[in-house]
Amino acid sequence: MTAGAWRTSMQRPTTTRSSCKASMWRATAWFSWICCVAKAWATCRKRSGQPMWRRIVPRGCFCISTALPWSENPKAGFITTSNEMNLPRDDPVAQRKLGFEWANDARHARIIQVLSQLPKPRLEDSEKLQNDQVSLPAQRLVALLQPLQSHDPDTSAALALLRPWNGDASAASAAAALEEVWFSRYLGDAYKALRLRPSEAASFGAPDAAAMLDALEHPGAAFGATPAARRDQLLLESLRNAYHALGSLQGPDTRQWQWGNLHTNKIAHAMSAVAGADRALLDVGPFAKGGSPYTPNQSSYDPADFRQTIGPSARLIIDLSNWDNARAMNFPGQSGDPASPHYRDLAPLWLNGSYFPLLYTRAAVDAATEQIFDLVPAQ
Repeated sequence: MTAGAWRTSMQRPTTTRSSCKASMWRATAWFSWICCVAKAWATCRKRSGQPMWRRIVPRGCFCISTALPWSENPKAGFITTSNEMNLPRDDPVAQRKLGFEWANDARHARIIQVLSQLPKPRLEDSEKLQNDQVSLPAQRLVALLQPLQSHDPDTSAALALLRPWNGDASAASAAAALEEVWFSRYLGDAYKALRLRPSEAASFGAPDAAAMLDALEHPGAAFGATPAARRDQLLLESLRNAYHALGSLQGPDTRQWQWGNLHTNKIAHAMSAVAGADRALLDVGPFAKGGSPYTPNQSSYDPADFRQTIGPSARLIIDLSNWDNARAMNFPGQSGDPASPHYRDLAPLWLNGSYFPLLYTRAAVDAATEQIFDLVPAQ
């Protein structure tokens, strides 16, 4: 930044949000979290004269990039990571404690599945992949249901709804609504009741999805003398409970069930709680939302109300052969002023998987500029 002024432009129709809006919204990307923490610690040290991280970060915690796991020109032709455990088997974890808790690897596996089938990926393929809502854990659950039968009419109806489903957790999907209610509210509790005493189950949260699915696919001694039969009983009983619950939430007609009627996205402004009648001017949404915690287009939620809590609000696709061909999306709008037409204009585009041009060259930026702000420091 120069001493005179900071000049920024607003491109039409949309552009990325200015950093000055960061304080008004949830973080829009995670890729610079470590840098932010390091900068914060450095700032604390500068102000106090003390190395504030000495008692927080073990000695030798920060490693140079060449000492960390890396990949170069892999045979697959691509590199992908989705917060899953990606350390090599021979990584010295005892000496370099990079992490102990990782995200489920379903998103990573789905991305590999899609990219491996593309002979020559295009930018449009990247757009589709970033918005992909196929859940591999859901597909695994559906596979477990295929041979099952039930004399109970509601359980049979639930099986009929889920058996042909391909795991695409779209907002309009009735099967996705049933599977997500089942998985997030009933299946985990049933599995905990099997493995734990009531006092223990009450003190635990949701079971680890990967561990639970592995146990269901390969039932062992924990399921008793007849593991497969007890597993099937657990699946059918918990599925019936989910079917009844969804009927209470969305009515008895399964043709009217939609995952997006339960699973929603809403941006609540930090000041909306005290805004009164003006709350609608500040908040954005709610919107019907697809996806799940295990889809590339991640959409984690609170099972209590199914409202989205985690997801990719920023999307970037860069064409290194033509920088002006880059595209992006940020949610919900580029302006921090509720009176601006750009306050929430990106929300519907974000929901339907659209993008705006992320222009790079001066000529392209100037041609798309709609408004210029000159921010001049006070004298």
